[in-house]
Amino acid sequence: MSPSETPLDKLLADQAYDGLFPNLYDWIYVVGVSEAGELTFETVNPPLGGGSGFLLPEFTGKTPAQCLPPESAALLMNHFNRVLAEERPLLYEEEHVVAGRARSFQTTLTPVRNKWSRIHRIAAVSRDITALKEAEAALHASEERLNLALEGTQQGLWDWNVATGEVYRSPRWFSMLGLEPTGVAPTMEGGLARIHPEDRLQVEGAMNAHLEGRQATYQVEYRILSRSTDWIWVFDAGKVVAWDDQGRPARMTGMCTDITERRRAEESLRALVGGVVHEIRNPVYGISINLDAMEATFGEEPRYMPFVAALRESAERISSLMNDLKDYGEPRTLNPEPCLVKALLEEAARSCEPQAARHRCTLGLHLGNPHLVLPLNGRRMHQVFRNLMENAIHHSPQGGEVAVRCRRDRREGHEWWIFTVEDQGPGFAPETQARAFEPFFTRRKGGTGLGLSIVKRVVEEHGGSVELANRSGGGAIVTVKLPAPRKVATLMQDPDHD
Repeated sequence: MSPSETPLDKLLADQAYDGLFPNLYDWIYVVGVSEAGELTFETVNPPLGGGSGFLLPEFTGKTPAQCLPPESAALLMNHFNRVLAEERPLLYEEEHVVAGRARSFQTTLTPVRNKWSRIHRIAAVSRDITALKEAEAALHASEERLNLALEGTQQGLWDWNVATGEVYRSPRWFSMLGLEPTGVAPTMEGGLARIHPEDRLQVEGAMNAHLEGRQATYQVEYRILSRSTDWIWVFDAGKVVAWDDQGRPARMTGMCTDITERRRAEESLRALVGGVVHEIRNPVYGISINLDAMEATFGEEPRYMPFVAALRESAERISSLMNDLKDYGEPRTLNPEPCLVKALLEEAARSCEPQAARHRCTLGLHLGNPHLVLPLNGRRMHQVFRNLMENAIHHSPQGGEVAVRCRRDRREGHEWWIFTVEDQGPGFAPETQARAFEPFFTRRKGGTGLGLSIVKRVVEEHGGSVELANRSGGGAIVTVKLPAPRKVATLMQDPDHD
Protein backbone atom coordinates (compact mmCIF):
# COMPACT_ATOMS: atom_id res chain seq x y z
CA MET A 1 0.00 0.00 0.00
CA SER A 2 1.49 3.32 -1.06
CA PRO A 3 1.85 6.22 1.43
CA SER A 4 -1.05 8.06 -0.23
CA GLU A 5 -3.32 5.01 -0.25
CA THR A 6 -5.88 4.52 2.51
CA PRO A 7 -7.20 1.10 3.63
CA LEU A 8 -10.49 1.89 1.88
CA ASP A 9 -8.59 2.59 -1.33
CA LYS A 10 -6.85 -0.77 -1.08
CA LEU A 11 -10.13 -2.56 -0.44
CA LEU A 12 -11.63 -0.93 -3.53
CA ALA A 13 -8.62 -1.81 -5.63
CA ASP A 14 -8.37 -5.41 -4.41
CA GLN A 15 -12.03 -6.43 -4.24
CA ALA A 16 -14.64 -3.98 -5.41
CA TYR A 17 -14.15 -4.35 -9.15
CA ASP A 18 -13.00 -7.95 -9.44
CA GLY A 19 -15.99 -9.87 -10.82
CA LEU A 20 -18.52 -8.06 -8.64
CA PHE A 21 -20.71 -6.79 -11.48
CA PRO A 22 -20.45 -9.42 -14.24
CA ASN A 23 -23.83 -8.80 -15.89
CA LEU A 24 -24.39 -5.04 -15.85
CA TYR A 25 -24.96 -3.02 -18.99
CA ASP A 26 -22.37 -0.47 -17.83
CA TRP A 27 -18.64 0.01 -18.30
CA ILE A 28 -17.25 0.61 -14.80
CA TYR A 29 -13.70 1.93 -14.75
CA VAL A 30 -11.26 3.88 -12.58
CA VAL A 31 -8.66 6.36 -13.81
CA GLY A 32 -5.70 7.07 -11.56
CA VAL A 33 -4.35 10.61 -11.20
CA SER A 34 -0.65 10.79 -10.37
CA GLU A 35 0.85 13.66 -8.40
CA ALA A 36 2.32 14.85 -11.70
CA GLY A 37 -1.16 14.92 -13.21
CA GLU A 38 -0.78 11.88 -15.49
CA LEU A 39 -4.01 9.94 -16.08
CA THR A 40 -3.95 6.15 -16.49
CA PHE A 41 -6.62 3.44 -16.42
CA GLU A 42 -6.38 1.51 -13.13
CA THR A 43 -9.18 -0.94 -13.88
CA VAL A 44 -11.76 -1.46 -16.64
CA ASN A 45 -14.80 -3.70 -16.21
CA PRO A 46 -16.91 -4.06 -19.36
CA PRO A 47 -20.53 -5.24 -19.22
CA LEU A 48 -21.72 -8.66 -20.28
CA GLY A 49 -20.99 -8.96 -23.99
CA GLY A 50 -18.92 -5.78 -24.00
CA GLY A 51 -15.50 -7.42 -24.17
CA SER A 52 -14.80 -6.13 -27.68
CA GLY A 53 -16.49 -2.78 -27.35
CA PHE A 54 -15.92 0.68 -25.93
CA LEU A 55 -13.25 0.06 -23.24
CA LEU A 56 -11.24 -3.11 -22.59
CA PRO A 57 -9.62 -4.66 -19.49
CA GLU A 58 -6.29 -4.56 -21.41
CA PHE A 59 -6.30 -0.77 -21.04
CA THR A 60 -5.20 -1.14 -17.40
CA GLY A 61 -1.95 0.73 -16.77
CA LYS A 62 -2.21 2.76 -19.98
CA THR A 63 -3.13 6.34 -20.70
CA PRO A 64 -6.19 7.09 -22.90
CA ALA A 65 -3.88 8.23 -25.68
CA GLN A 66 -2.07 4.86 -25.65
CA CYS A 67 -5.17 2.69 -26.15
CA LEU A 68 -7.93 4.76 -27.79
CA PRO A 69 -8.36 6.40 -31.19
CA PRO A 70 -7.11 10.00 -31.08
CA GLU A 71 -10.60 11.51 -31.29
CA SER A 72 -12.04 9.37 -28.46
CA ALA A 73 -8.91 9.88 -26.32
CA ALA A 74 -9.17 13.67 -26.74
CA LEU A 75 -12.86 13.65 -25.77
CA LEU A 76 -12.22 11.60 -22.62
CA MET A 77 -9.22 13.71 -21.59
CA ASN A 78 -11.27 16.91 -21.90
CA HIS A 79 -13.89 15.50 -19.52
CA PHE A 80 -11.28 14.15 -17.08
CA ASN A 81 -9.53 17.53 -16.98
CA ARG A 82 -12.84 19.29 -16.41
CA VAL A 83 -13.57 17.08 -13.38
CA LEU A 84 -10.10 17.84 -11.99
CA ALA A 85 -10.52 21.59 -12.60
CA GLU A 86 -14.06 21.87 -11.20
CA GLU A 87 -13.54 19.22 -8.47
CA ARG A 88 -17.08 17.87 -8.77
CA PRO A 89 -18.93 15.02 -10.53
CA LEU A 90 -19.74 15.36 -14.22
CA LEU A 91 -22.60 13.77 -16.19
CA TYR A 92 -22.53 13.93 -19.97
CA GLU A 93 -23.55 12.18 -23.17
CA GLU A 94 -21.48 11.85 -26.31
CA GLU A 95 -20.71 9.55 -29.24
CA HIS A 96 -17.70 7.29 -29.71
CA VAL A 97 -16.84 5.14 -32.70
CA VAL A 98 -16.96 1.49 -31.65
CA ALA A 99 -16.21 -1.24 -34.19
CA GLY A 100 -16.61 1.29 -36.97
CA ARG A 101 -19.95 2.61 -35.75
CA ALA A 102 -20.86 5.75 -33.81
CA ARG A 103 -22.53 4.85 -30.51
CA SER A 104 -23.97 7.12 -27.81
CA PHE A 105 -22.82 6.81 -24.22
CA GLN A 106 -24.03 8.39 -21.01
CA THR A 107 -21.16 8.77 -18.58
CA THR A 108 -20.83 9.81 -14.95
CA LEU A 109 -17.39 10.85 -13.68
CA THR A 110 -16.86 11.16 -9.92
CA PRO A 111 -13.66 12.53 -8.34
CA VAL A 112 -12.26 10.46 -5.46
CA ARG A 113 -10.10 12.12 -2.83
CA ASN A 114 -7.44 10.58 -0.62
CA LYS A 115 -7.06 11.40 3.07
CA TRP A 116 -5.17 14.57 2.17
CA SER A 117 -8.13 15.72 0.05
CA ARG A 118 -6.20 15.40 -3.21
CA ILE A 119 -8.15 13.95 -6.14
CA HIS A 120 -6.15 10.83 -6.88
CA ARG A 121 -8.75 8.86 -8.82
CA ILE A 122 -11.72 9.38 -11.10
CA ALA A 123 -14.43 6.71 -10.86
CA ALA A 124 -16.50 6.37 -14.03
CA VAL A 125 -19.63 4.58 -15.21
CA SER A 126 -20.52 4.63 -18.92
CA ARG A 127 -23.74 3.22 -20.31
CA ASP A 128 -24.41 2.51 -23.97
CA ILE A 129 -27.68 4.41 -24.61
CA THR A 130 -27.61 3.99 -28.36
CA ALA A 131 -30.68 1.73 -28.37
CA LEU A 132 -32.69 4.28 -26.40
CA LYS A 133 -31.65 7.11 -28.73
CA GLU A 134 -32.58 5.09 -31.77
CA ALA A 135 -35.93 4.16 -30.24
CA GLU A 136 -36.80 7.81 -29.53
CA ALA A 137 -36.02 8.74 -33.13
CA ALA A 138 -38.02 5.82 -34.51
CA LEU A 139 -41.12 6.81 -32.56
CA HIS A 140 -41.47 9.88 -34.78
CA ALA A 141 -41.59 7.68 -37.85
CA SER A 142 -43.73 4.56 -37.60
CA GLU A 143 -44.42 1.53 -35.41
CA GLU A 144 -42.84 -0.74 -37.99
CA ARG A 145 -39.56 1.18 -38.11
CA LEU A 146 -39.46 1.26 -34.31
CA ASN A 147 -39.83 -2.51 -34.10
CA LEU A 148 -37.01 -2.97 -36.62
CA ALA A 149 -34.75 -0.65 -34.65
CA LEU A 150 -35.40 -2.54 -31.40
CA GLU A 151 -35.22 -6.05 -32.85
CA GLY A 152 -32.59 -8.10 -31.07
CA THR A 153 -31.97 -5.62 -28.24
CA GLN A 154 -32.06 -6.52 -24.57
CA GLN A 155 -34.83 -4.05 -23.75
CA GLY A 156 -38.59 -4.43 -23.97
CA LEU A 157 -40.65 -1.58 -25.39
CA TRP A 158 -44.08 -0.50 -24.23
CA ASP A 159 -46.33 2.15 -25.74
CA TRP A 160 -49.36 3.37 -23.76
CA ASN A 161 -52.29 5.18 -25.39
CA VAL A 162 -53.45 7.03 -22.29
CA ALA A 163 -56.74 8.11 -23.85
CA THR A 164 -57.89 4.58 -24.79
CA GLY A 165 -56.00 2.68 -22.12
CA GLU A 166 -54.44 0.32 -24.69
CA VAL A 167 -50.83 -0.74 -24.15
CA TYR A 168 -48.53 -2.20 -26.80
CA ARG A 169 -45.66 -4.37 -25.52
CA SER A 170 -42.87 -5.53 -27.82
CA PRO A 171 -41.96 -9.23 -28.28
CA ARG A 172 -38.81 -8.65 -26.22
CA TRP A 173 -40.94 -7.49 -23.26
CA PHE A 174 -42.82 -10.80 -23.27
CA SER A 175 -39.72 -12.95 -23.84
CA MET A 176 -38.05 -11.24 -20.89
CA LEU A 177 -40.79 -12.73 -18.71
CA GLY A 178 -40.95 -16.00 -20.62
CA LEU A 179 -44.51 -15.28 -21.77
CA GLU A 180 -46.39 -15.55 -25.03
CA PRO A 181 -47.60 -12.24 -26.58
CA THR A 182 -51.11 -13.07 -25.36
CA GLY A 183 -49.93 -13.75 -21.80
CA VAL A 184 -50.75 -10.24 -20.52
CA ALA A 185 -53.83 -8.17 -21.31
CA PRO A 186 -53.01 -5.14 -23.54
CA THR A 187 -53.85 -2.68 -20.76
CA MET A 188 -51.90 -0.88 -18.06
CA GLU A 189 -53.71 -2.89 -15.38
CA GLY A 190 -52.62 -6.11 -17.09
CA GLY A 191 -48.97 -5.24 -16.44
CA LEU A 192 -49.57 -3.81 -12.97
CA ALA A 193 -51.25 -7.05 -11.91
CA ARG A 194 -47.93 -8.90 -12.32
CA ILE A 195 -45.93 -6.46 -10.20
CA HIS A 196 -44.92 -7.55 -6.70
CA PRO A 197 -47.51 -6.30 -4.17
CA GLU A 198 -44.78 -4.55 -2.15
CA ASP A 199 -43.62 -2.59 -5.21
CA ARG A 200 -46.89 -1.67 -6.89
CA LEU A 201 -47.63 1.48 -4.89
CA GLN A 202 -44.14 2.78 -5.67
CA VAL A 203 -44.67 2.15 -9.40
CA GLU A 204 -48.02 3.92 -9.39
CA GLY A 205 -46.58 6.85 -7.45
CA ALA A 206 -43.70 7.25 -9.92
CA MET A 207 -46.13 7.07 -12.85
CA ASN A 208 -48.41 9.68 -11.30
CA ALA A 209 -45.49 12.00 -10.58
CA HIS A 210 -44.55 12.01 -14.27
CA LEU A 211 -48.10 12.21 -15.64
CA GLU A 212 -48.77 15.22 -13.41
CA GLY A 213 -45.53 16.89 -14.51
CA ARG A 214 -43.78 16.64 -11.14
CA GLN A 215 -40.99 14.51 -12.62
CA ALA A 216 -39.42 14.97 -16.06
CA THR A 217 -39.32 11.21 -16.70
CA TYR A 218 -40.78 8.03 -15.26
CA GLN A 219 -38.11 5.76 -13.77
CA VAL A 220 -38.55 2.95 -11.27
CA GLU A 221 -37.15 -0.46 -10.35
CA TYR A 222 -39.51 -3.22 -9.29
CA ARG A 223 -40.15 -6.95 -9.22
CA ILE A 224 -42.45 -8.58 -11.77
CA LEU A 225 -43.71 -12.15 -12.00
CA SER A 226 -42.28 -14.32 -14.77
CA ARG A 227 -43.78 -17.43 -16.33
CA SER A 228 -41.68 -19.64 -14.05
CA THR A 229 -43.32 -17.90 -11.03
CA ASP A 230 -39.98 -16.31 -10.17
CA TRP A 231 -39.75 -12.60 -9.42
CA ILE A 232 -37.34 -10.81 -11.74
CA TRP A 233 -36.10 -7.25 -11.20
CA VAL A 234 -36.62 -4.73 -14.01
CA PHE A 235 -35.67 -1.11 -14.60
CA ASP A 236 -38.62 0.67 -16.22
CA ALA A 237 -38.20 4.12 -17.78
CA GLY A 238 -40.55 6.14 -19.94
CA LYS A 239 -41.79 9.55 -20.95
CA VAL A 240 -44.94 11.25 -22.21
CA VAL A 241 -44.45 11.93 -25.93
CA ALA A 242 -47.88 13.35 -26.90
CA TRP A 243 -50.60 15.48 -25.30
CA ASP A 244 -54.25 16.10 -26.19
CA ASP A 245 -55.85 19.47 -26.95
CA GLN A 246 -56.33 20.16 -23.23
CA GLY A 247 -52.67 19.55 -22.48
CA ARG A 248 -53.25 16.19 -20.83
CA PRO A 249 -50.90 13.22 -21.48
CA ALA A 250 -52.16 11.26 -24.51
CA ARG A 251 -49.31 8.86 -25.25
CA MET A 252 -46.42 7.52 -23.21
CA THR A 253 -43.62 5.20 -24.26
CA GLY A 254 -40.90 3.45 -22.34
CA MET A 255 -38.27 0.74 -22.12
CA CYS A 256 -38.05 -2.15 -19.66
CA THR A 257 -34.71 -3.82 -18.85
CA ASP A 258 -34.01 -6.99 -16.87
CA ILE A 259 -31.68 -5.99 -13.99
CA THR A 260 -32.02 -9.16 -11.93
CA GLU A 261 -28.30 -9.92 -11.98
CA ARG A 262 -27.43 -6.35 -11.01
CA ARG A 263 -29.82 -6.47 -8.06
CA ARG A 264 -28.32 -9.79 -6.97
CA ALA A 265 -24.88 -8.20 -7.08
CA GLU A 266 -26.15 -5.29 -4.98
CA GLU A 267 -27.71 -7.70 -2.50
CA SER A 268 -24.39 -9.55 -2.25
CA LEU A 269 -22.62 -6.26 -1.63
CA ARG A 270 -25.18 -5.31 1.03
CA ALA A 271 -24.68 -8.71 2.64
CA LEU A 272 -20.94 -8.06 2.68
CA VAL A 273 -21.46 -4.65 4.29
CA GLY A 274 -23.88 -6.18 6.79
CA GLY A 275 -21.34 -8.84 7.68
CA VAL A 276 -18.60 -6.27 8.17
CA VAL A 277 -20.90 -4.14 10.33
CA HIS A 278 -21.81 -7.17 12.45
CA GLU A 279 -18.21 -8.27 12.90
CA ILE A 280 -17.09 -4.77 13.92
CA ARG A 281 -20.04 -4.11 16.24
CA ASN A 282 -19.18 -7.09 18.44
CA PRO A 283 -15.66 -5.93 19.40
CA VAL A 284 -16.90 -2.32 19.74
CA TYR A 285 -19.53 -3.58 22.17
CA GLY A 286 -16.80 -5.42 24.07
CA ILE A 287 -14.69 -2.27 24.23
CA SER A 288 -17.64 -0.30 25.62
CA ILE A 289 -18.27 -2.90 28.31
CA ASN A 290 -14.63 -2.84 29.37
CA LEU A 291 -14.68 0.96 29.48
CA ASP A 292 -17.72 0.79 31.75
CA ALA A 293 -15.80 -1.62 33.99
CA MET A 294 -12.79 0.71 34.10
CA GLU A 295 -14.97 3.64 35.10
CA ALA A 296 -16.66 1.56 37.79
CA THR A 297 -13.28 0.38 39.10
CA PHE A 298 -11.25 3.57 39.00
CA GLY A 299 -14.03 6.13 39.19
CA GLU A 300 -12.87 9.57 38.15
CA GLU A 301 -9.22 9.03 38.89
CA PRO A 302 -7.32 11.66 36.86
CA ARG A 303 -4.72 9.19 35.62
CA TYR A 304 -7.28 7.15 33.69
CA MET A 305 -10.16 9.45 32.77
CA PRO A 306 -8.58 11.11 29.67
CA PHE A 307 -7.79 7.70 28.19
CA VAL A 308 -11.24 6.33 28.95
CA ALA A 309 -12.89 9.38 27.38
CA ALA A 310 -10.75 9.14 24.24
CA LEU A 311 -11.45 5.43 23.84
CA ARG A 312 -15.17 5.90 24.36
CA GLU A 313 -15.31 8.68 21.75
CA SER A 314 -13.50 6.45 19.25
CA ALA A 315 -15.85 3.53 19.95
CA GLU A 316 -18.90 5.77 19.47
CA ARG A 317 -17.51 7.06 16.15
CA ILE A 318 -16.98 3.52 14.88
CA SER A 319 -20.50 2.56 15.94
CA SER A 320 -21.94 5.64 14.20
CA LEU A 321 -20.03 4.85 11.01
CA MET A 322 -21.32 1.27 11.01
CA ASN A 323 -24.91 2.48 11.37
CA ASP A 324 -24.50 4.97 8.51
CA LEU A 325 -22.87 2.38 6.25
CA LYS A 326 -25.76 0.02 6.90
CA ASP A 327 -28.32 2.74 6.11
CA TYR A 328 -26.45 3.92 3.01
CA GLY A 329 -26.41 0.40 1.60
CA GLU A 330 -30.15 -0.14 1.97
CA PRO A 331 -32.08 -1.17 -1.17
CA ARG A 332 -33.82 1.59 -3.11
CA THR A 333 -37.24 -0.04 -3.03
CA LEU A 334 -39.47 2.60 -1.44
CA ASN A 335 -42.77 0.88 -0.50
CA PRO A 336 -44.52 4.06 0.76
CA GLU A 337 -47.57 3.91 3.03
CA PRO A 338 -49.94 6.63 4.32
CA CYS A 339 -48.05 8.41 7.07
CA LEU A 340 -49.19 11.10 9.56
CA VAL A 341 -46.48 13.73 9.13
CA LYS A 342 -47.03 15.33 12.55
CA ALA A 343 -46.36 12.05 14.35
CA LEU A 344 -43.29 11.38 12.20
CA LEU A 345 -41.76 14.79 12.96
CA GLU A 346 -42.58 14.56 16.67
CA GLU A 347 -40.89 11.17 16.90
CA ALA A 348 -37.79 12.51 15.13
CA ALA A 349 -37.74 15.51 17.50
CA ARG A 350 -37.98 13.25 20.57
CA SER A 351 -34.95 11.33 19.32
CA CYS A 352 -33.00 14.61 19.27
CA GLU A 353 -34.06 15.88 22.70
CA PRO A 354 -30.97 14.60 24.58
CA GLN A 355 -28.67 16.28 22.07
CA ALA A 356 -30.69 19.52 22.25
CA ALA A 357 -30.44 19.45 26.06
CA ARG A 358 -26.66 19.06 25.90
CA HIS A 359 -26.40 22.02 23.51
CA ARG A 360 -28.93 24.02 25.57
CA CYS A 361 -31.02 24.88 22.54
CA THR A 362 -34.72 24.47 21.83
CA LEU A 363 -36.34 22.47 19.06
CA GLY A 364 -39.66 23.81 17.75
CA LEU A 365 -42.15 22.24 15.33
CA HIS A 366 -44.37 24.68 13.42
CA LEU A 367 -46.79 22.67 11.27
CA GLY A 368 -49.33 24.32 9.02
CA ASN A 369 -51.52 21.20 8.84
CA PRO A 370 -51.35 18.84 11.86
CA HIS A 371 -53.54 16.30 10.03
CA LEU A 372 -51.33 16.06 6.94
CA VAL A 373 -50.97 12.49 5.61
CA LEU A 374 -48.48 11.69 2.83
CA PRO A 375 -47.45 8.44 1.14
CA LEU A 376 -44.02 7.92 2.68
CA ASN A 377 -41.63 5.27 3.85
CA GLY A 378 -42.04 6.34 7.47
CA ARG A 379 -38.85 4.78 8.85
CA ARG A 380 -36.61 6.27 6.18
CA MET A 381 -38.23 9.72 6.29
CA HIS A 382 -37.86 9.65 10.09
CA GLN A 383 -34.14 9.19 9.45
CA VAL A 384 -34.16 12.15 7.03
CA PHE A 385 -35.66 14.60 9.51
CA ARG A 386 -33.68 13.24 12.44
CA ASN A 387 -30.41 13.74 10.52
CA LEU A 388 -31.39 17.29 9.57
CA MET A 389 -32.44 18.14 13.13
CA GLU A 390 -29.23 16.67 14.59
CA ASN A 391 -27.08 18.67 12.16
CA ALA A 392 -28.98 21.88 12.97
CA ILE A 393 -28.66 21.31 16.74
CA HIS A 394 -24.94 20.59 16.41
CA HIS A 395 -24.35 23.97 14.75
CA SER A 396 -26.72 25.97 16.96
CA PRO A 397 -25.38 28.34 19.63
CA GLN A 398 -26.39 27.87 23.26
CA GLY A 399 -29.82 29.35 23.78
CA GLY A 400 -30.60 29.17 20.06
CA GLU A 401 -33.64 27.59 18.41
CA VAL A 402 -33.90 24.96 15.72
CA ALA A 403 -37.20 25.49 13.90
CA VAL A 404 -38.91 22.89 11.71
CA ARG A 405 -41.65 24.32 9.52
CA CYS A 406 -44.11 22.84 7.03
CA ARG A 407 -46.30 24.56 4.47
CA ARG A 408 -48.01 23.87 1.15
CA ASP A 409 -46.75 25.81 -1.84
CA ARG A 410 -47.24 25.96 -5.58
CA ARG A 411 -44.04 25.95 -7.57
CA GLU A 412 -43.35 25.30 -11.25
CA GLY A 413 -47.07 24.78 -11.84
CA HIS A 414 -47.46 22.00 -9.24
CA GLU A 415 -48.35 21.62 -5.58
CA TRP A 416 -45.64 20.73 -3.08
CA TRP A 417 -45.21 20.31 0.65
CA ILE A 418 -42.23 22.37 1.75
CA PHE A 419 -40.35 21.40 4.93
CA THR A 420 -37.59 23.62 6.30
CA VAL A 421 -35.11 23.01 9.12
CA GLU A 422 -33.52 26.28 10.29
CA ASP A 423 -30.81 27.02 12.84
CA GLN A 424 -29.12 30.15 14.16
CA GLY A 425 -25.55 28.94 13.72
CA PRO A 426 -22.78 30.17 11.39
CA GLY A 427 -24.44 28.86 8.21
CA PHE A 428 -22.85 26.85 5.41
CA ALA A 429 -19.37 27.65 4.18
CA PRO A 430 -19.19 27.86 0.35
CA GLU A 431 -17.21 24.60 -0.01
CA THR A 432 -19.50 22.77 2.39
CA GLN A 433 -22.60 23.96 0.57
CA ALA A 434 -21.17 22.79 -2.78
CA ARG A 435 -20.06 19.33 -1.57
CA ALA A 436 -22.40 18.58 1.32
CA PHE A 437 -24.18 15.70 -0.44
CA GLU A 438 -20.98 13.88 -1.44
CA PRO A 439 -20.56 10.58 0.43
CA PHE A 440 -17.91 10.76 3.20
CA PHE A 441 -17.49 14.55 2.90
CA THR A 442 -17.76 16.24 6.29
CA ARG A 443 -16.37 19.20 8.21
CA ARG A 444 -17.90 17.97 11.45
CA LYS A 445 -15.63 16.37 14.02
CA GLY A 446 -16.79 12.82 14.56
CA GLY A 447 -19.12 12.88 11.54
CA THR A 448 -19.18 10.12 8.93
CA GLY A 449 -20.07 12.26 5.92
CA LEU A 450 -22.96 9.98 4.97
CA GLY A 451 -25.87 11.72 6.70
CA LEU A 452 -26.75 14.26 4.01
CA SER A 453 -26.04 11.74 1.24
CA ILE A 454 -28.66 9.47 2.78
CA VAL A 455 -31.06 12.41 3.16
CA LYS A 456 -30.72 13.37 -0.52
CA ARG A 457 -31.19 9.83 -1.78
CA VAL A 458 -34.28 9.12 0.34
CA VAL A 459 -35.95 12.44 -0.53
CA GLU A 460 -35.33 11.96 -4.25
CA GLU A 461 -36.74 8.43 -4.03
CA HIS A 462 -39.95 10.08 -2.78
CA GLY A 463 -40.05 12.30 -5.90
CA GLY A 464 -38.76 15.36 -4.02
CA SER A 465 -35.61 17.41 -3.66
CA VAL A 466 -33.44 18.90 -0.92
CA GLU A 467 -31.56 22.21 -0.96
CA LEU A 468 -29.10 23.95 1.35
CA ALA A 469 -28.91 27.72 1.87
CA ASN A 470 -27.97 30.39 4.39
CA ARG A 471 -30.61 32.57 6.02
CA SER A 472 -30.43 36.29 5.45
CA GLY A 473 -30.52 36.86 9.20
CA GLY A 474 -27.81 34.30 9.90
CA GLY A 475 -27.84 30.55 10.26
CA ALA A 476 -28.52 27.72 7.85
CA ILE A 477 -31.75 26.50 6.28
CA VAL A 478 -32.33 23.10 4.69
CA THR A 479 -35.41 22.82 2.45
CA VAL A 480 -37.05 19.48 1.68
CA LYS A 481 -39.65 19.58 -1.11
CA LEU A 482 -42.09 16.66 -1.35
CA PRO A 483 -44.86 16.36 -3.97
CA ALA A 484 -48.44 16.98 -2.86
CA PRO A 485 -50.01 13.89 -4.45
CA ARG A 486 -53.44 13.49 -5.89
CA LYS A 487 -55.09 10.07 -5.61
CA VAL A 488 -51.94 7.94 -5.63
CA ALA A 489 -53.57 4.77 -6.94
CA THR A 490 -55.11 6.54 -9.99
CA LEU A 491 -52.87 6.42 -13.04
CA MET A 492 -55.15 8.32 -15.44
CA GLN A 493 -55.91 11.91 -14.59
CA ASP A 494 -59.58 12.53 -13.87
CA PRO A 495 -60.79 14.87 -16.67
CA ASP A 496 -63.15 16.54 -14.19
CA HIS A 497 -60.34 17.16 -11.67
CA ASP A 498 -60.01 20.86 -11.01
